[in-house]
Amino acid sequence: MADNHIVSQNGIASTVMAIADIKELLNSATQEYVKDIKSFNIKISTIKDDILKQQSKCDEIQRELDGIIKDIEYSTRLLQRLNDNFFKKAEMIDEFSVELEHSLDAKEFDKILQRKLKDLIHLTDEIEEVEQTLLEAELDRLNTISKLQPFQAQLEELKRYLLKVELEKEYIESTNLHGITKLHK
Repeated sequence: MADNHIVSQNGIASTVMAIADIKELLNSATQEYVKDIKSFNIKISTIKDDILKQQSKCDEIQRELDGIIKDIEYSTRLLQRLNDNFFKKAEMIDEFSVELEHSLDAKEFDKILQRKLKDLIHLTDEIEEVEQTLLEAELDRLNTISKLQPFQAQLEELKRYLLKVELEKEYIESTNLHGITKLHK
């Protein structure tokens, strides 16, 4: 009877030891799992913060670009209006020349014609100024687009990287959790 009792105590002792080993393994696996998930969460938070910063830079440059585009649209409308006025005045001068050249005194005719031509020249100067402004604005637009593109590319890369890290986290969650569940059983 004493032998049975000794064997049982040895069996109990080895069972207790096995349970302690399993508990240690389970604790270790759980700690490793929590550490991995925490690491992924920190990495994901950092990437999301980088995305917000990059998005902010893109938005700032985009607002600058939108302002330039509005200036271009305004200058284009102004140029169109000035061109229309130029053609109307040129047509009026032509009509004036044809209709009144013989009915007015030559000196009076030249005086009026010179004044009308001066107005036309002044309008031409205005058109040139607006064209110059328009060309400069177009150059600004192209430069701003060139400045924006690398920021947008970096933003897209950060978004892809975030997706990759999130997928890696999901994989670690499922595989490590499955491993812990196996140990638990």
